[in-house]
Amino acid sequence: PLLGEFLKVYEVACIFNEPSTRTKLMFQSGVGTLGGATVDIPVEGDEKDLRFSSRAKGESAEHSYRVISGLVDSVVLRDSKPGFVFDILPYMASPLINAGDGEREHPTQALKDYYTLMRLFGSIDGLRVTFMGDIKYSRVVHSLSLLLSLFDTEINLVAPNYLRAPQEMIYILR
Repeated sequence: PLLGEFLKVYEVACIFNEPSTRTKLMFQSGVGTLGGATVDIPVEGDEKDLRFSSRAKGESAEHSYRVISGLVDSVVLRDSKPGFVFDILPYMASPLINAGDGEREHPTQALKDYYTLMRLFGSIDGLRVTFMGDIKYSRVVHSLSLLLSLFDTEINLVAPNYLRAPQEMIYILR
């Protein structure tokens, strides 16, 4: 109840420069459940959305992010460019939440999956987790396997050769 009272005036800007129905809905629903409000802001992407943005008048992305983050309590950002959240971080005036970054990161989904595993099994230690399918491009697999590697877990990666884990991921997990 105390958190819900606090969030009644809490605003979160959702900036999704890449389409994402589930992740965007997860944030909007979560903030709303806690009594906060979300604001959808087009900064990059579809030209028809940008017609109503200062970006259409030539405002830089850095300036847009600085202004937007100064008007809300936090920003949820998803972008297709690897490392974009780190590029834009110096311009942020409020906390930035990474909702998917390039082709290799999806930390918020990894936290949600971690929470689900904790609820189901009571502990992460001792689990054997197998990821199957697209290991190479799956942001969730990259982020969740990294998170799980911090515990006493066995992680198995199963994929056809053309979708196998990148060498840097194998190196980090080992």
